[in-house]
Amino acid sequence: MAEDSSTGKEDEKREQTRKKLLRNCLVYPPINFFNPPEGKPADIIAKVLKKCQQLEEVPGRFLSWISPLLKEAKKGLSLIFFGRTIYGKDDDAISDVDIILFYPNSKIELSKDAANALSMSNKPEFVHVQSLWARSVIPFETTLGHPRFYVANSLVIYPKETAPVVCKSIEKGRKAIMESKFFNGGIGDLITYAAYNVMKNKEKEYFASSEEAEKILSKELMIFEYSFDMRAAMPSEINEQVRGELAKNFSKDELTTLAIAAMRRLNVKEERYKELSSRFVKNILKKR
Repeated sequence: MAEDSSTGKEDEKREQTRKKLLRNCLVYPPINFFNPPEGKPADIIAKVLKKCQQLEEVPGRFLSWISPLLKEAKKGLSLIFFGRTIYGKDDDAISDVDIILFYPNSKIELSKDAANALSMSNKPEFVHVQSLWARSVIPFETTLGHPRFYVANSLVIYPKETAPVVCKSIEKGRKAIMESKFFNGGIGDLITYAAYNVMKNKEKEYFASSEEAEKILSKELMIFEYSFDMRAAMPSEINEQVRGELAKNFSKDELTTLAIAAMRRLNVKEERYKELSSRFVKNILKKR
């Protein structure tokens, strides 16, 4: 009986955590290249939780794990969910959940429970957690290697009464995207990064047909690493190398097909495919 009582209390705690997330998130929309997620904030975070249920080996583990992190919101910590978990379709094969822990200042000290949750031994394997400090000495657009890619997506932020500095930092990152050297306000960098991942991970689902996927993915592309180490090459530098490889190994038509697959991965609006793929290919071919 005691065990049943304990299990019941744990279930109740997880339900309270679930309700906190459903009631207290805001959705920060993407820049105008991208499709926004459908539904209210509660609908979108419910989709994230559904994906977590599909990924976790122990039922309810994600909610138990994230509970102490939500309590840290009272200290100013914000949690930012991003990636395909948010804008992917219900039947997408999602393999991970991406979360940024956003610290508005360097004085925040996590509770023991929150620190334990973030240890490698306690964190669910499918959860990828990164930390971001608003007042880092490293420019926002290069912190963690490539936030310029996630700031272009829709973001789900907990709590919705988040510190203004969070939104200011997101806008700072987006401003960096729009000032990128590559074409059309950095969209070319985003397409490069997505195209590279489509090739590296052999992601067939972003092509119009299996034949199209087989034709493109059968080609060889040198593997590069996007490092989080600030002493390593920055994403824009690696993207230049990737584009050089694309110029050597892909025809104009193949580049167009790959660019469109990359834009599907990024959730770009379909009406922008023709224009953006044309500009992407034109810039790649300049390298020949």
